Amino acid sequence: MTDDVKETIMFIIPIIIILLIAAIYGISYFAAYRVIHQPRQPILKTPADYRLVYEPFSCHSVDGIPLKGWWIPGKNRDVIFVVHGYGANRAGWVGKNLGGKEEYLDWLASAPALHEAGYNLVYFDLRACGDSGGDTITLGKEEVNDLVGVVNWIMANKRAKNGEKLNGVGLLGMSMGGNVALRGAIRLEEMAIAPLAVVSIGAYRYNKIGRASCRE
Repeated sequence: MTDDVKETIMFIIPIIIILLIAAIYGISYFAAYRVIHQPRQPILKTPADYRLVYEPFSCHSVDGIPLKGWWIPGKNRDVIFVVHGYGANRAGWVGKNLGGKEEYLDWLASAPALHEAGYNLVYFDLRACGDSGGDTITLGKEEVNDLVGVVNWIMANKRAKNGEKLNGVGLLGMSMGGNVALRGAIRLEEMAIAPLAVVSIGAYRYNKIGRASCRE
């Protein structure tokens, strides 16, 4: 191998390495961008589709993000806050399942039974989803601020049907919303609003994904 060939190889190898690093960085950045910037899904149903009386409401997260939701008054003083999953909205999620078939996950399907049991219900859009403000999904990290903001607003502005203050708080979350419910319960307990029950369906440990601490 001549000296000219060796010099050419020594010149090309660093360029190839740099290009590979740039390609890996670009792909990683694009993938991460897609994760935290999901297209907003349309709200396909309302509680009226289940013959439930409801009131739209607007409030803000603890860190100032405008939030939208539905208040469904019940018979007693307990409130269940329903927290939707990643890329969805307060009504549900539509997309292709693992089998490639179109699927609709209807969060409101459980509302009639919960309402019949007497509970007040709150369905709301997390940041960057549905009709709420914000443009970045943080996989549950900042969405806890949304849950706390909604709980604070509801407890301060809504009353039971008999006019008494609302009392018990329950959290029902799915997927990313399950994570928000678990972490939100800790925040609420620190604020002397201890949830009576937390139901988390398909949640994940945030610290395994976002490198943040999470007590379950």
